[in-house]
Amino acid sequence: MLPNYSARLARLQKALSAEGYAGAVVTSSANLQYLTGFREGVWERFAGLFLSAGGVATLVVPELSRRRAEHDEKMVDVVSYRDEQGPGTCVVRSLRGFGRKGVLGVEWSFMFRDWELIQSVGEYSFRNVSSMLDGMRAVKGDEEVALIKRACVATDRGLEDLQGLMREGMTEVAIAREIKDRIMEHGGESIPFCLVQSGPNAAVPHNEPGRRKVVRGDIVVVDVGCTVDGYNSDITRVYVLGRLSVEQERVLEAVLDAQRQAISVVKQGEEARVVDKAARTVIKKAGYDRNFIHRTGHGLGLEVHEEPYIHGSNAELLREGMVFTVEPGVYLEGKFGVRIEDDARVTSGGCEVLSGSSKVFS
Repeated sequence: MLPNYSARLARLQKALSAEGYAGAVVTSSANLQYLTGFREGVWERFAGLFLSAGGVATLVVPELSRRRAEHDEKMVDVVSYRDEQGPGTCVVRSLRGFGRKGVLGVEWSFMFRDWELIQSVGEYSFRNVSSMLDGMRAVKGDEEVALIKRACVATDRGLEDLQGLMREGMTEVAIAREIKDRIMEHGGESIPFCLVQSGPNAAVPHNEPGRRKVVRGDIVVVDVGCTVDGYNSDITRVYVLGRLSVEQERVLEAVLDAQRQAISVVKQGEEARVVDKAARTVIKKAGYDRNFIHRTGHGLGLEVHEEPYIHGSNAELLREGMVFTVEPGVYLEGKFGVRIEDDARVTSGGCEVLSGSSKVFS
């Protein structure tokens, strides 16, 4: 099932018109894919969607991306430029429907290079429309959820395979290589990140895999995701080598219980911060509140981190179709860390957990 790009463009155009914009210039890879289907990464060459408040949509791409853009997009005019020409002429053409003056919507990631290019065409002022686009993307359609589920299945299967492959003496780097290979074999198209953290390294949440060899008594945290048609999974599992110490077991049970409680309060109309509070309350009761050092979750879709963010200050109401991670963690510096992460979708009746592998492998 293909996304309804025309409906997405029409929705954005309507919002721009209602707020008095001349139009918007969209340049981030994720938003270009969301609005047009154009999936090629944006690098040093300019690529952007010009959408006027009147509904005229033009996608400007380098010549080397033209065929891909014409194949992917469904509802916009594609114009391209060669390297020796530069994008200036295409930008002028694309801005004709905007007038020479007015307010243009841009994203927070809008580059100064692109600002200079557009300012050379007319006298525009700029306003951030990232929240407008984030709000659209935060609620996933059925076709988007289906792709996230496929990414979760590939990741889950790879994580399950890893149980039979991990052994004492393997380095974190070797473990990462194994899990990435398995996920790709199960249908993952790319692996944007793969964290393998053993023993004391697991106490550093974003620690990259290194040359440390796993030993008996280690807790090994594996945080990995893959993409399917640009949509991401993000799952974290714990592998136990040997027997847990009393302290390790206490922390693991606290994190598992915190995640259960957080997932149990997810429902349409609930505040995002309530989910965070549910997890944090359990971990505080266990005595580890100072060791839970990050938010409980983040939105998931075309980007690994997007709206909604599940933290204690976010009073945003959860809406049916939102997809986000639920990932409480406890980190004891110099000793070990534990994090369990699943991907969840808000439904009309509560919550659907999209990832399904065992949370702990031993």
